Amino acid sequence: MAIVHIQEMAKPIAVAMEWHSLTGTKGERQEIAEIAKSSGSKTGCLVADDESGASVLGVSHDQKPGVTCGAAWLAKASAREPLILVEPLNTGKIWICGVKAGTPLQDRDVIIEYENLEEVLQGFLQDIVDARICSTIDGLEQKFDNVSPQGFAELVANVKQERLTRIQGQSPVLVATIFFGLIAIAAYYGYASWQTTIEQGKNKIKLQQLSAQDAAKKEAEARRQAELRRQEAVALLRDIVLDQPAVEEAVSTVFAAIGPVPATIAGWRLQAIECDPKVCSFQWAREKNGTLASFIAAAEQMSWSNPFASGEIATTSMELAMKAREGDLESLVDSSKFKVALESKLQEVKMIGAEYIISKMEPIEVAMKPLPAPPPGANPPPAPKPLKWKIGQASLSGTQLFLLRSIPEYIDHAGVAMKTLKIDLKTNTWKMEVNYAGN
Repeated sequence: MAIVHIQEMAKPIAVAMEWHSLTGTKGERQEIAEIAKSSGSKTGCLVADDESGASVLGVSHDQKPGVTCGAAWLAKASAREPLILVEPLNTGKIWICGVKAGTPLQDRDVIIEYENLEEVLQGFLQDIVDARICSTIDGLEQKFDNVSPQGFAELVANVKQERLTRIQGQSPVLVATIFFGLIAIAAYYGYASWQTTIEQGKNKIKLQQLSAQDAAKKEAEARRQAELRRQEAVALLRDIVLDQPAVEEAVSTVFAAIGPVPATIAGWRLQAIECDPKVCSFQWAREKNGTLASFIAAAEQMSWSNPFASGEIATTSMELAMKAREGDLESLVDSSKFKVALESKLQEVKMIGAEYIISKMEPIEVAMKPLPAPPPGANPPPAPKPLKWKIGQASLSGTQLFLLRSIPEYIDHAGVAMKTLKIDLKTNTWKMEVNYAGN
């Protein structure tokens, strides 16, 4: 913290204070006492925003009560507008202070060198989006947007000052004054003490109300974020499993689609097929009597989609019309029991000549967007409660295509959906990948 003289100001003010956000998890008086004790400070300035319920405490390490607090005065004058003050000092340095929603911000009340101004101001703008920059420094508007030619004195001209007060212990001078004053005029100071008690009671009630409001808002925001997280997870479950076609529907649709496709056409041989629930792609290899032109002409005559040929390889595609099952969350079963049941079915598949690989089930959060990081200097929010759903993947493969038709009777379930199906006609092998999910 520092005491500085501001141009056009009659008295010096306290700036570059250490600001702490009050969490509202304890009584506000207790939080103030803990901050005062940990910082070794006896004086400070409490700033509360009635609209948001947020409260911050600035602490001073070496000043007595009564000195004007610059950041608190600026926050009061801002009328909740996001502001960044860039104030030149007669020491050749710059006081830069950011306020938002009627309160000073942590680590945003500092004194810096001129050469560091651009770097520091860029950091402030990342925390205080759309802030208006107020400064009388020439040329600043050429490097930054939204600059107003206003200094500190102009901004606070019509606003009552905010001063440092005692936040820990009692002033010895004040104790002595009260003691001798009570001896001289006991009745007067008795009345004053009574009035002070009433005011303190009012302030305590107000602080308790602000703390309760802040706690209620945080709890409501936590519930809102939890519901958004749940909705994101449900959307993911629907995308990979619940709203996908049943395995029986997927396999039968693929066979119905590829059945009429000839093994050879115009000197080209079908080599491989790859399908997902929306489209099948076909890869062809040129034989000795095939040409690019002959393939394109034959593909167009067959009305195949997206025919392409180059060198020795050609491709076509075919859209699939699979019916989504539109499953519900209640159709998912206990994850640990479901994985045991699914792998048991895959073991039965292995008995008839197919192979399988199954992954362990992971929490659904691994496939979701990561939670946003808190702003610099802000306290991280509590970790969200883990969601109950889990997901996994499995693959089945075989060397006989007729086995593929039997697969659905083993793994057809609301918690299982086909991801891809690949058929290699050169080796007469196939591979199916599936997603699966449970509670």
